[in-house]
Amino acid sequence: MKTRFARFLAAGGIALASLCYETRSVAQVAPEAAASQSITVNGQSAPVVRNYVKKIAKPVQGRQISRWNEPICIGIDGISEKYASFINDRVSVLARSIKLPVRRPGCHVNLYITLTDQADALAKALVEARPKIVGNVNHNGLLQPSIVTALEAPRTVRWMTASETVSGAGVPFGATNMVYSDSLISPGTREDVLSKTIIIDETKLSDVTLLQLADYIAYVSVTTPDLSTDFSGLDSIMALFASNPDEPRPTSLTDADRRFLKALYKTIPDRTAYMEQSAIAKQILKGERSDRTDQ
Repeated sequence: MKTRFARFLAAGGIALASLCYETRSVAQVAPEAAASQSITVNGQSAPVVRNYVKKIAKPVQGRQISRWNEPICIGIDGISEKYASFINDRVSVLARSIKLPVRRPGCHVNLYITLTDQADALAKALVEARPKIVGNVNHNGLLQPSIVTALEAPRTVRWMTASETVSGAGVPFGATNMVYSDSLISPGTREDVLSKTIIIDETKLSDVTLLQLADYIAYVSVTTPDLSTDFSGLDSIMALFASNPDEPRPTSLTDADRRFLKALYKTIPDRTAYMEQSAIAKQILKGERSDRTDQ
């Protein structure tokens, strides 16, 4: 029987003969998970915060920083109900913590999470047959070569984000509502995430706990980090699969991750990418000063 994700791919004309997979348990993922995590306040210097923001909030060339502005609907395939439920809960809790609504089951899925032992083949098939759900395409319907290279490179988790440039009020552009702005700060537009697809390579999870994986997925679900960035040395769950094997792995979302997310979804999206990065960093530093004052 085809999974929901397989049916979704089939609708786009992808040959599924070599890509179909049975729903299976996450046998290689250790179920080490705590339902609640304590938060310790650790002050960070302005340069550290700016470096974090620059690495995580790296927009696609020529565009603003994208984020969800509509409720998310989660669909998980290839994972047993027990583990899928845990991942769903981690994504949902994190989304709601930044006031991002999560729809009930049965909704139209716009956040696809799938586990497969053929991740490389699946990613390549999506790039070739469904480029519009992989990322933003040019007027010829083609993806940037750098995006294709990053997506097709073997990795434990890869994510694909389709976004749309809309007016500052969220209205899609058309022939009669183009936006023109002379402002160097506000272009009069924002970048809305339309859908996200996350592919997990089952064959590369031997040293990853369920909590680590779930928090990593939750984080990339509500952000749009650049897939080709090396997050080594960053105080973030994104360092989980960093290139330096000698670095200690994060066990879950970090304080820095949570503060970034709150700042990302609190700042005004109707700004240039550079202004957005600056505003996010300022918001994080403002929050840290407030935390230290309250202690």
